[in-house]
Amino acid sequence: MKKILFVIDAQRGFIQNQTTNEVLARIERLLAAGLFDCVLASVYQNNESSPMSCLMGWHKMLDKKEQELAGKIEPCIDHAILKSCYSAVTPESLARLKSENGGELPKAVFLAGFDTECCVLATAIDLFEQGIRPIVLADYCGSSGGKEQQEAGLKSLFSLIGRNHFYYGGVTEASDLDRALQNAEDLIDSSPAYQNEQTVLDLLVKKGWHITFAESCTGGLAAARLVDLPSASQVFNGSFVTYANEAKIAQLGVSPSTVNRFGVVSEPVAEEMARGAAKAAKAQVAVGISGIAGPTGGTEEKPVGTVCFGFFCNGSVKTATCRFGDIGRQNVRESSVDFVFKSLAEWLS
Repeated sequence: MKKILFVIDAQRGFIQNQTTNEVLARIERLLAAGLFDCVLASVYQNNESSPMSCLMGWHKMLDKKEQELAGKIEPCIDHAILKSCYSAVTPESLARLKSENGGELPKAVFLAGFDTECCVLATAIDLFEQGIRPIVLADYCGSSGGKEQQEAGLKSLFSLIGRNHFYYGGVTEASDLDRALQNAEDLIDSSPAYQNEQTVLDLLVKKGWHITFAESCTGGLAAARLVDLPSASQVFNGSFVTYANEAKIAQLGVSPSTVNRFGVVSEPVAEEMARGAAKAAKAQVAVGISGIAGPTGGTEEKPVGTVCFGFFCNGSVKTATCRFGDIGRQNVRESSVDFVFKSLAEWLS
């Protein structure tokens, strides 16, 4: 399948603050990497008779200079799509997508650009309703309205098109795009309810094993998901919610030196949480979860939405870190538990 990127409204008039300048620089680096088979760019052109001018009294983006593509975008695009509305999904853009994809609409299109809460959002929804997966490259989207509007746009999209259509983190090689596509095709949101949870329970019953959880930011949500299923008592005796550092140390045996060296949100701490929980509960399988659900507590190194996992399975250990982004506290918690049961279903099989 061809990899097509649609850059939304990366124009001078929308690059108005530090955040949008940083996002523009990321988009430039993304384009320079040459990872896409085709790059489209929408160009918003306001006019005095547009809905924005007539109905909102919004008279920005009238000047030709404002409408120009910003930075080093223009030399990297294959086709410019002119528009005077929020969505970049127009008869012209759909025809272009078909032309670039051998006469058929592509199964997926990657999205980056501005503004997340309106033009990126509207484009993603319209692609979604055309049966095209909109893969939102979250770190390559921004808002001229600032961080709050950017976060509001991501949270709205999260509910509208599903968490499986988001990719967080840098894109530096083709495998990153392949991973984003695979995540979208996993159909996280449209899978039958508790599919992975039921798979994990069935596998544990078959092996005669028990499971426990050591949860921090998820606050018992993983255990609750399992207990929602009938027959959970066959594999589950108890669990741990260790929110404070002191609880992790006292109840799970996490080493204070590990916390001091790596930070409480780290794979080494999540691993020690899992090991300690397995030992305390006499379980063959244990999961440690430690993260930053937000809205505060994030840093540049570990932003909101960073969650670390430790998986203990009959003596073997794996660790992982996910960056779900600042998508809302509950969404980070739900996504973390989705990841736990998806990972367990694969590992125990």
